[in-house]
Amino acid sequence: MSAYLINKVCYEVQRDEAFREQVRQDPAGTFKEMGLAPEEIQAFKAGDIAGLYRLGGHPFLMQHLWRAKLFGLTRELHFERIVKVLEV
Repeated sequence: MSAYLINKVCYEVQRDEAFREQVRQDPAGTFKEMGLAPEEIQAFKAGDIAGLYRLGGHPFLMQHLWRAKLFGLTRELHFERIVKVLEV
């Protein structure tokens, strides 16, 4: 597992339109090619913000996912999921 790769995905989603589209079209293939672990890939595909946080995802960088409208995330859903993990 790699917190670096999780955060790199989130950063690149915001920075690189072609990468963002690649993630939209084939998330599993894109992430596997990058070297993400199966549990990281599953967390992304499920929009599991809490899971990504626990795996090392940075709360600020993960916001790029909902801004790009990826994985069914909305602003409200993102914050609902991250608040639960941060309250514990």
